Amino acid sequence: MAVSREIAGLGGVGESTLADSGWWAGLKARLAPIGQAGAATVLDPTLERLEGQASTRLAFGTWHGDWGPWNLRSTPDRLLVWDWERSADGVPLGFDLLHFGYQTALQGLGQPPEEAIATGRDRAAPHLAELGQLPGNEQLLSDLYLLERLCRAAEAEVSAVTGRPDTVGAALLGVLARRLTPGGPR
Repeated sequence: MAVSREIAGLGGVGESTLADSGWWAGLKARLAPIGQAGAATVLDPTLERLEGQASTRLAFGTWHGDWGPWNLRSTPDRLLVWDWERSADGVPLGFDLLHFGYQTALQGLGQPPEEAIATGRDRAAPHLAELGQLPGNEQLLSDLYLLERLCRAAEAEVSAVTGRPDTVGAALLGVLARRLTPGGPR
C-alpha cells in the first residue's frame, strides 16, 4: 500500500465529481468507437447508469497502469517497478489495486472475467480508503475500471498489438451486459 500511495501521488492527487473529471470525458471519448463498432446496446445503458452516479466525489491521481507481480521485484530495501507505458495521471485512485486483483485472479487463478472482476473489487475494497476514496464507492470504481479495461482491449485489437481478435473485450462486454440484467451480479 505504501508504494501504491507513492505512485498515486506522483502527478498530484485531487478530488472532483466523476462528471467534472477530465478522465470521465476522456473515457467516454475512447468508448465511442467501441459503441459504434456494435457494442452500443451494452455501452449506452452502462454509461447511462454511471451518469446517474456522476455527482459522486472521487479521488484522482497517478496509476502505474499494469500493476501486477510480473512488473515488480522486491529487494531487501525497496520495490522495483517497471513497464510504465500505461501510466497516467488524473485516474480514479484504486485502479492499480483493482487491476492487480483482476489480473492475478484471471491469469494466476484462472477465474473467468466476471469472477475475476469481483475478486479484484473485493480484494481492493478494504484498501481504497487508504488511497483517499470514500467508503461505498467500491462498485462504482470497479465498473469504471472495467470500462478502462474494455477500452484497452479494443485499442490493442485496433492497433494490432495482440494480433488476435479481442476476446477479452468481448468477455468484458458480457460482464457489463449481465450487470444490467435485473437480478444480475452486482
